[in-house]
Amino acid sequence: MIYKAIILAAGHGKRMGDLCAKIPKPMLLIENKPIIEHTIQELFKCGIKEIGINTFYHSNIIEKYIQEQSYSNVITLIKEDKLSGTAGALTLFKDFLKEDENFIVIAGDILTDFDYKRLINFHLQNNALGTFAYHERSQSNSYLEILNQRKEGEVSYFSERPNKEEIKKINHSTWKINSSIYCFNQEVLNLIPSQEESDIPRDLFPKLLKEKRLFTLPLQANRWAIDSSERLEKARKEFINRDSI
Repeated sequence: MIYKAIILAAGHGKRMGDLCAKIPKPMLLIENKPIIEHTIQELFKCGIKEIGINTFYHSNIIEKYIQEQSYSNVITLIKEDKLSGTAGALTLFKDFLKEDENFIVIAGDILTDFDYKRLINFHLQNNALGTFAYHERSQSNSYLEILNQRKEGEVSYFSERPNKEEIKKINHSTWKINSSIYCFNQEVLNLIPSQEESDIPRDLFPKLLKEKRLFTLPLQANRWAIDSSERLEKARKEFINRDSI
């Protein structure tokens, strides 16, 4: 079983404009609760016992909120001196994680009712170094292919922000897209350079592909990426009336 998770909550939220001028994006409200609170409760629901959160932009607001909650004793907060990227941030939690321990990672601006137990079970049964959920879209800034012949869900190719030449070669009407919900083994920390900016799909995924230990499974859940004021309003409307998928 997996009992630890990390929520990435350090970013500026620049695309949110004035909405994030005074608060970090994970603290934006959906149904009168911060996005990060919805994430924390979903993680607890699937059996997670301890959660690490990295902060940077308006870090004091997240820190104050967490300290006021009844579960604050199981939260590890780490404030970054400078932004280190989604992969670089994981290296800050070396003391939080035990050797060879598996853990969940989710972006702090993702609102979802995803069943993390599906991800956990799939990750463990494949002895993966990294596993992530994907959803489908007509086009996006990332694209992956799944190799089903050798092992179900093994990723054979992944491109973060594919260029025009790569796009021309894609013969599918829908793309499989990274949902920014991950499960990793602690061993991946050895593949991430310390004190450098590093990104999970751009920098870490290629290394896991070489090891043939990167896997993926379909999201099969509601998901809202809160990266614009329009998407925030959309999430607020749809979250109230959401149906389980």
